[in-house]
Amino acid sequence: MMKNGNGLPPYNNVVIRDRDGMLNMTDMWKAAGSPDGRAPADWRALESTKEFVAHIEAAFVAGKSGIETRKGGGGRGVGGGATWAHWQIGMAYAKYLSHEFHAWCNSVVRAHMEGKVLDSAQSGQPFHQRLGAVRTGTHLWGKEAGRQLWVEMNLPIVPGMRLPPPQRDLFKKSPEEGAEGEGDPEKGDESGSDGDA
Repeated sequence: MMKNGNGLPPYNNVVIRDRDGMLNMTDMWKAAGSPDGRAPADWRALESTKEFVAHIEAAFVAGKSGIETRKGGGGRGVGGGATWAHWQIGMAYAKYLSHEFHAWCNSVVRAHMEGKVLDSAQSGQPFHQRLGAVRTGTHLWGKEAGRQLWVEMNLPIVPGMRLPPPQRDLFKKSPEEGAEGEGDPEKGDESGSDGDA
C-alpha cells in the first residue's frame, strides 16, 4: 500500500502522483512520453485489461472500483481530468506503456511502498543515463568511484558484485614492475653479499 500522497520520484520530469494505494495513470502515460494509442482509455478498452481489472476488484478492492476517472477540476490530464488506478492495475498499465518504464516502476514503486527514501534526481533518470554517469565517473575518478556510483544510481546488483574485490598479492610483481627484480623475497638476495659490509 502506498504510504503517502506526495508522489513518486519523477520519470522524464513528470511526477507520478499516488494516494491511498492508487497511482495516477494519466501521469504515468505522460511520463512514458504520451505514446499514441496507449492512453489510459485505450488500455482500458482491451478485453484482457477488463478481465484483469475485474480480478483485482474482486480480490483486493472489495466493492470499490479499481479504476476511477475524474473529469476536470484542475487535474493534469487532457481536459483537466485524470485516471487513478489500484497500484497493481497501475503496474500492469506501466508494462503496456514500455519495458523501460515498467522496469523503473517495479523498482521505484516497490521502494516507495516499503517506505524507502528515494532520490528523485537519480531514480527519475532512465537506465541508460544512470549507466552513462557511472561510466563517466569510472573514467574520471577510477574503479572505486564507479562502484560507489553504481550503488548510488540504484543500478541492479548481481550476486558476483556482492563479493569483495580481489586482493593483490603483495609479494608478486605486477607486469609494470617486471617479472623478476631486486629484492624478490622468493629468490633471496642475488647480489652475492651476505649482508655484512
